[in-house]
Amino acid sequence: MMKEVAEYLDRQSRQGFVALGYVLIVLVGLVDYLTKQLTSEPFYLIPLALITWSGSRRNGFVAAFCCSGIWYAVNRYDPHDPGPFGVQLWNLTLQAGLFLIFVMLFAALRSAHDYRKLMTRLDPLTGMLSGIFFQELALVEIRRSERYEHPFTLAIIEFDLATVRSAGDSEHLSSLLRSVAGVVRAAVRGTDMAARLDFATFAVMLPETPNESGRVVVKKLQEQLAALLSENRWQVPFGIGATTFMVPPAGVDEMFRKVGGLAHSASRRSSTTTVRYEVVDRAMGVA
Repeated sequence: MMKEVAEYLDRQSRQGFVALGYVLIVLVGLVDYLTKQLTSEPFYLIPLALITWSGSRRNGFVAAFCCSGIWYAVNRYDPHDPGPFGVQLWNLTLQAGLFLIFVMLFAALRSAHDYRKLMTRLDPLTGMLSGIFFQELALVEIRRSERYEHPFTLAIIEFDLATVRSAGDSEHLSSLLRSVAGVVRAAVRGTDMAARLDFATFAVMLPETPNESGRVVVKKLQEQLAALLSENRWQVPFGIGATTFMVPPAGVDEMFRKVGGLAHSASRRSSTTTVRYEVVDRAMGVA
């Protein structure tokens, strides 16, 4: 339940929910004034949580002081018999402290949520996009291609690590994969998307990239990865499957099956590196 609520709030306007939180503070204060016999403190936590989650810790602190002032004015301050100033200050400080503690706890919860969300988007070993998040972005690109009729290119790089594993060289795998990730990120443009799909498979999405430009990027990837392996004397064959979609595919699964099949076939064709490139066109079909 908490996860669904958090995801819903993340999709909404943060400024709008912060404003709504302050409106709720005023409404809670009004209800508190009309029903003084009820315990009102827990109701102030609702707008505090909303403001802290949708805004920031600073917004939460400001809201906490607002809640404290309204709560104190309604429940503790008596203009006819205000009492000693020290007692007034102590009551106000105590209530403000409780609200501030709640804000800090809720802000920590928000930070943990953001960190967990970030970790699901990034591959922990290479720092590239994760496969799950990459597929979400790929779906967005398919929808954009459908709307604006712009081509895009998807390339998948698959390494055949069977020989490395059987030779007992697993200690070099992490270094190899991080180095490959660095080469892939350096070879693509800032508007492109690069991800690690699984253990030894990488993907690059090239938005608004036709056949000619896609081939240039794929050739660059092939040359730089081959140079990396040669420089480090890593005897690891790999293949690249790439497809330029002049017409967007029906869905993400279909697209990944097609391009992944090309990459798998290329990685098994020789002991070095092979590229299989196709173009999906409206009139020509597969070229």
